[in-house]
Amino acid sequence: MVKSILLAMMICVAAGRVCSQERREINIPDIPGYRTLKCDFHTHTVFSDADVWPTTRIDEAWRDGLDVVAITDAIEYRPHARYIQADHNQAYEIARPLAEQLGVVLIHGAEMSRDVTGNVTALFLANANLLMRTSLLDACKEAQSQGALLFWNAGYGKERGAVMTGPEISRLVTSGLIKAAEVFGGNTFYPAALKWAGKNRLSVMAGSNAHPPLNPSTDDRRRPFTLVFATAKTPEAIKQAIVEGRTAACFNDTIVGDRFYLTAVFLNSIQLLEFGGPLENQAYRLLKIRNNSDIPFLLHKRQPSIGFENPDRIFLPPHRTVVIELQGTSNEIKSSARLIMFCEIANLITLNGSNLQINLEIPNRRY
Repeated sequence: MVKSILLAMMICVAAGRVCSQERREINIPDIPGYRTLKCDFHTHTVFSDADVWPTTRIDEAWRDGLDVVAITDAIEYRPHARYIQADHNQAYEIARPLAEQLGVVLIHGAEMSRDVTGNVTALFLANANLLMRTSLLDACKEAQSQGALLFWNAGYGKERGAVMTGPEISRLVTSGLIKAAEVFGGNTFYPAALKWAGKNRLSVMAGSNAHPPLNPSTDDRRRPFTLVFATAKTPEAIKQAIVEGRTAACFNDTIVGDRFYLTAVFLNSIQLLEFGGPLENQAYRLLKIRNNSDIPFLLHKRQPSIGFENPDRIFLPPHRTVVIELQGTSNEIKSSARLIMFCEIANLITLNGSNLQINLEIPNRRY
């Protein structure tokens, strides 16, 4: 009796979606020339080894403020196949109508798992059933023939440095089949994957690798995601951006990516509101800086400023205004058109693993 009631409830949930939820937007700014799209390219459903129906992944993506989500069920590993018999395109087909209703771009994907090589994921597929090949290379070539894009993903477990440098994955990279690498997967950062991606000029990604249902994002905890700097919110523009390296991995209030895009995100997130200038020798002036994004920024002084002193450490919380004090230390500073603070940002990490260095220019006048 109890089993029958539970089964009926599951059917009702799957068949009819009379519900209410709110969307928690992710505030990371667009940058000049591109839209900043928030994407999760690594999720699973009951059609591989996860615990949720495909529409749940769409609900979660919309709720968590994402623009794009991919369902990437495993081709080889399907522990629920005894109870759920379907082809490898079924999860995408089930999820697509809801994604269209909610305005979430759904990417057709699949994960190819090999014990020796780790996991390779295909995005922008036409037919996932054709990836059922004994050879990983043959499966990847089939995906490429469909116009798919391939990325290496971390999967579960320990650091996979030996896997990334193995002959089969190296062959896929040198042949141009693999275009990106997941440097943060689930809840783990893989520094070796970042180093490998930088060396091989691969785009970087962060993904949830979601298997159980995901809890809603909060101020203290947000799912990992990939920033894609695209010309439009379309599959074609998203794919092109990944191929051209216009991505960043976002996790735990940290962003990892190319210094050009990190700099653009930072400068378009902050706003210089007020300055009691011009700064003069031995005088103190206050500068107000506002952070309009969801990402906190921690700035450290990397070298002394010329003609003035500024704090060694500046913390810019999300959606807050911070006041800092500057002190003139030379007679020439009054005639300087701008003041330059030489900083590095602790939670913006470049492809070589170093903190982003930035010169923050402040007009030396009252405003």
